[in-house]
Amino acid sequence: MESTFKVTVVARIKHGSLHTAIRKRGWTQKKTAEFLGISVDTMCHMINLKHLPKLSRRQKEKLMELTDKPFEDLFPEEVFSREFLERKKVFEITKDVPASLLLEQVHMLQLPLPPDDVLMEKESVSLLTAVFDELSAEERELLTERFFENKTLREVGIAFGVTPERIRQRQRVILSKMRKRLKSEEIARKP
Repeated sequence: MESTFKVTVVARIKHGSLHTAIRKRGWTQKKTAEFLGISVDTMCHMINLKHLPKLSRRQKEKLMELTDKPFEDLFPEEVFSREFLERKKVFEITKDVPASLLLEQVHMLQLPLPPDDVLMEKESVSLLTAVFDELSAEERELLTERFFENKTLREVGIAFGVTPERIRQRQRVILSKMRKRLKSEEIARKP
């Protein structure tokens, strides 16, 4: 039987015209927000279709200068309903793909993340690494075996000399501890 690999595709719906205009100019979301005279948060919400922005007449003119489209064409009310804006915009699909199919696809490539996403990813990885390093050696080992080595609760329990249920409980406590630390760091980093 041919071996297979799990391939996960993550698709994120973004505002096409706005995203294209920004990429065409080679701008970041921050630079675009400065150009439009809005916050970076508002810019992110516009691109990621989280809410319909409330812009001044001047900001709408700047948006039209950027995209060559009037605001009403970029954000038609009949499309950007409350129901649509509240809907999840990230989809993840995982499939088993035969190894031979992957090997045949030599033209497959990974598209680079936009600069803002790369920066956010680097900061997130850095923060997560710092929080992980603050754990005790035993806590790090438990998480490593569970999540990086994909061992079952039973396998980790045997290695630690405790029941699978005890490993589950400890795992929950450790992850909760990490979440609290990450939240406190996130709050501290906000301007």
